[in-house]
Amino acid sequence: MKFIIFIPFFFVFLMFGCSSKESTLTPQQENLGDIKHYPQEVRLFLKNLNWELSAKAQQELASDYRTRMFEVWNRKKPFHTKKDLLFPSLIAQKDAGFGENNLPNSTHFINTLNANINAQNYPNTFQAGILIQDTSLRLMPTFKPRFLDSNIAGEGYPFDHWQNSSAYALTPILIIHTSADKQWFFVESSFVGGWVHSSTVAFVSKKDQNVIKQGKLLVSLQEEIPLYSKDKYFIDKTRIGKIFLTPKIIPNAKQYTLLIPTANFKKELDWHKISAPKEIFAPFPLRWNAKNIESVTQQLLGQKYGWGGLFENRDCSAFLRDIFGTFGIWLPRNSAAQATTKNLTGDFISLSQIEPTQKESMIIQNGLAWGSLIWLKGHIMLYLGEYEGKAVVLHSIWGLRTLDENQKEGRFVIGGSLISDLYLGQELPNIDTNMLLKDRILGIKNLFSPQQIQGITIQ
Repeated sequence: MKFIIFIPFFFVFLMFGCSSKESTLTPQQENLGDIKHYPQEVRLFLKNLNWELSAKAQQELASDYRTRMFEVWNRKKPFHTKKDLLFPSLIAQKDAGFGENNLPNSTHFINTLNANINAQNYPNTFQAGILIQDTSLRLMPTFKPRFLDSNIAGEGYPFDHWQNSSAYALTPILIIHTSADKQWFFVESSFVGGWVHSSTVAFVSKKDQNVIKQGKLLVSLQEEIPLYSKDKYFIDKTRIGKIFLTPKIIPNAKQYTLLIPTANFKKELDWHKISAPKEIFAPFPLRWNAKNIESVTQQLLGQKYGWGGLFENRDCSAFLRDIFGTFGIWLPRNSAAQATTKNLTGDFISLSQIEPTQKESMIIQNGLAWGSLIWLKGHIMLYLGEYEGKAVVLHSIWGLRTLDENQKEGRFVIGGSLISDLYLGQELPNIDTNMLLKDRILGIKNLFSPQQIQGITIQ
């Protein structure tokens, strides 16, 4: 393993010190009643945080996070079957969908992709690796999209059905298959699998794995801060929820030494070694308290929605995964899995058989402010507690169902993250008031058990 070493230097733009924050809201978002009524300031809702996650519980959760992060390197065989690999291909053969030009994908295009999957030789690779760039994980070996008919409500842009997820640099992976043209690897991580471009991957040896596992992990405290070499070459950037590696933590030092993964011409792991100011990082996990929760979540409010991580934006589940991951709390990747995860030992309360008029009161009665997820089909939200008699949530959402005078379904696009109640959009014309958030809720996932909580009694 080699080190590409840069003399310690940093060049960052800090987010603090500005007298005001420019609004990120679109005119359409500003017309939402919830945006007008509920201050989009996290601190006002942290008054509901009347409990603490014990230090012991948080350290145990962080240890579990680390174990899950690296477990993929211990696998003896692929988790994904050939059937899993081929399923998106079989769907595309029946319905090729639409491309980036909003025209139908051709049969030739689909057949070319299918041939490149190289399924007859699956699995043809078994190699530990690591991502060296923030990247998308695709369901087919291409960056080209497969949209469904944009005339169907909730389809078309941005819902690329080949966008499975995204993952950050330093994510451990297992490479289990290589495309026929060798441009793409099918990989597995601890939370998602899919095709990644080979340029985003480095191979790791057992020695490399030990270096990484024995290193100290850092979390980003700020979003989208570029990191540079001494010569001002861009190396990487911070993201909330992204993990960084440092060889050691020196308590009184003003900077952290960061090891940023890269690859040599043989795709073997190398490192960029740079320095960055302590103010934008913290040792993993960040302590769970009101000050830190506010700092993390406020930065993500008002950001654009990103289906499956498209354009480096977050959808509803990635939004929550990055928030809780900063505090060492591991969440799965999709909303249904987050709602039913077993690694977090709080109970799941089903509301599927509860009348819609009673669901909100059930949430207020049984939910833990800042510690419960509210789940509905295809969407998940963080419960912030009660505000003016209503249950309030933090979430990233694409849009709301509308019906025109002919009962044709459409969407009112929100396309971002916000604080709202469960009646979001009810004041808007053509909103389907039978399909508000409150009507569609299926359950509450309390993330923590009574033994992990200090300050209140959980019923």
